[in-house]
Amino acid sequence: MLLFTLNIRNGFENKIYEILDDNRNIDIICLQETGYMSPDVIHDIKQKFNKNLDFSNGVSRSTGVITIISKDLKQFKSHRVPTPLKGRFIHNSYVYNDTVINLLNLYAPQCGLREEQRLFYDILLNYVSNLEQYSTKNKYILTGDFNFIEDKIDSNNMNCRLNKYILDKFKSIKDALRIKDVFREIHNDKANFTCYNISGTRTRIDRFYADNEFINKIKEVKHIPYKKSDHKIVQINIQYKRQKWGRGFWKMNNSLLENENYTILISNIIKQWREDKLKYDPLKGWDILKKQIKETTINFSRVQTKISKSKLNKLYDSLIVEEAKPSQNCTIINTIKDEIIAIETKEKMGTLIRSRECFYKEDIENIEIFKIAEEKRGTKKEIKSLFDKNNKPTDEKTSIIQIILDFYSELYTSDGFNDQEVDKYLGKIELNKLNEEDWSVLNQFISKVECLNNIKDFENNKSPGIDGLGKEFYLKFWNIIGDEVVEIVNNIYLKGGINRNNENGYNHAKL
Repeated sequence: MLLFTLNIRNGFENKIYEILDDNRNIDIICLQETGYMSPDVIHDIKQKFNKNLDFSNGVSRSTGVITIISKDLKQFKSHRVPTPLKGRFIHNSYVYNDTVINLLNLYAPQCGLREEQRLFYDILLNYVSNLEQYSTKNKYILTGDFNFIEDKIDSNNMNCRLNKYILDKFKSIKDALRIKDVFREIHNDKANFTCYNISGTRTRIDRFYADNEFINKIKEVKHIPYKKSDHKIVQINIQYKRQKWGRGFWKMNNSLLENENYTILISNIIKQWREDKLKYDPLKGWDILKKQIKETTINFSRVQTKISKSKLNKLYDSLIVEEAKPSQNCTIINTIKDEIIAIETKEKMGTLIRSRECFYKEDIENIEIFKIAEEKRGTKKEIKSLFDKNNKPTDEKTSIIQIILDFYSELYTSDGFNDQEVDKYLGKIELNKLNEEDWSVLNQFISKVECLNNIKDFENNKSPGIDGLGKEFYLKFWNIIGDEVVEIVNNIYLKGGINRNNENGYNHAKL
């Protein structure tokens, strides 16, 4: 479940369509400082984007809040809030994954409006304290522009003064709702800012607070620049864990074939295997080679991923340092951003490919849609529950496995059959027979040219068996492995059979 919050700094009607178009994959969008939102625009959003809305118009251009929620989230409900909070606070709830989630979206008065800010948090505390009396089983998420910081690390001015009165009130609010600062729980002492004022002050006043149950399901908090505001988008992804069924079938990432270090590594493995292959039965030796290629490829990919992630983290840290400097060097900042984009683009291309969806180059900007598609490819194949012999459902992993095992054991257990009846039935079937000339042609050994042409006919980016190696791999290394592939196929023909492992590997039948 994807959520983001953003202070859009007025101009709601000029910005909202672009925001919704660019973020169709986001489940919940919380906006602050929207100004006046006309009924026509609100109606239009509901119709065009098929969303649930909860909003409160401000009495001035500098107030106003709106929460836009996907209709996939069921039992949406808007809650009545105190009149003094009008234009600054809304509360709605919905059901997700069998949990009732209360979402509180606020835009607090600025710290310069000292008395107004105090009154706001006084009334808010009173409101949430009353919620606690009848909503103890509900989960809460509080988000928005709080217009104060809880810790000096959330400002680039270490001499800034914290408002003790507001801090005390807000601590009581957090205790009442049982929520914590999501970013600070993940990044204990990391400085990162969401609001950049013209004066040079940078603060983290846009935040998400959530119940512990949600925090454990959130892996990262993203701060994403928005060009039409001096605030950044704050985005979180609440990931509910699925039942772990173990690894699926491995399939090679063909982009590795463009990596020179990888191709040299695999070439050396094949060359060494060719020197040692006489030690083994041909089919067994072939399985050994494929196993070694698979293990080497997996390890190589893991190392590359670690290197990429480490470099990306260092680049983000460098970007934060450079942006926090009083006098920024735009050349350095842009160079860092370009490197970040290059790495993230490569990762996004991997997501596009794994999603198995048709895509255009431009779709890389809407990568979250394809991440969802990639995830759904796995979830739609999962067995979440089964009925046993007594027609009782179960969702327990070991029970599901046992039900499947019992079913197929029984299905393929022979009840005995009559050999004479089988022979009698088969004797009635008339089949065309090959003449001597056709038989002779079809029983020749396959040539290297025939074998290569057959491989070229395979579908792109497909693995014919569960060894995970597709046509691209064989074509890439054909100059050093072609003779062995032909030898294996003809060996199978001579022996009239294949190893158990081989039948799950390279699809010789296609040759």
